[in-house]
Amino acid sequence: HIDGFDTYMKMPGSPTPTPTPNASWQRHANTNCYADHGADVVGSGAPIGSLPLADCKAACQAKAACEGIVTQANCDESAAVKCWQYRNIDVAKCHPSGGFNLWLMEPSEPSTTPPPPMPRPRATCMPCPRLQTFDDDQYRQNCADQERFQWIKDLINQGCNQVWYLEAKTYYMDRQYLLPCGVTVKGAGRNKTIIQAVRCEDPPREYGIGTEGPKYRIGFV
Repeated sequence: HIDGFDTYMKMPGSPTPTPTPNASWQRHANTNCYADHGADVVGSGAPIGSLPLADCKAACQAKAACEGIVTQANCDESAAVKCWQYRNIDVAKCHPSGGFNLWLMEPSEPSTTPPPPMPRPRATCMPCPRLQTFDDDQYRQNCADQERFQWIKDLINQGCNQVWYLEAKTYYMDRQYLLPCGVTVKGAGRNKTIIQAVRCEDPPREYGIGTEGPKYRIGFV
């Protein structure tokens, strides 16, 4: 080569079997590498053409053997310049030259960030299991004005795989209700949709233990 070129080279490392689209490049200005002078040629050793710097880099990335490029020095990276491809580059053995630049390709490390979790699929039940009944005194308190609790009974009777949209108001519950499979409950927002527990009986000391537990628990599961 002659003065007026720069050399570019990929840092030593394991050969890259496939193109490295995210590679970074290290520039060694005023450096010329060639056969028997710090580098081994890729292919015939002739320039691959006159190309803008970005195209010269891309051509090297697309070739597994290429570890770096030498280009004619030019302040305008969009200008077409002659480009050579090299491997086994040892910068210490290359020649200083004001007419060349050396670019070493440094493959980026693969990302170790795990992918975001997939959204949880909505549960569905086909066919819908037998629904909860409301006529067993063993599982409910003896509360007056049962009409207050009719809203959840009506919703449960709609069956499985429903979306319940609750308005901005207070809803009352007197016991533990078992939601049908696949039900999603959506309210109007914090402090707007309120679900209030109603205690009509004093629970025994063994509250929550054994078969009497569901009668005195309030909420839905």
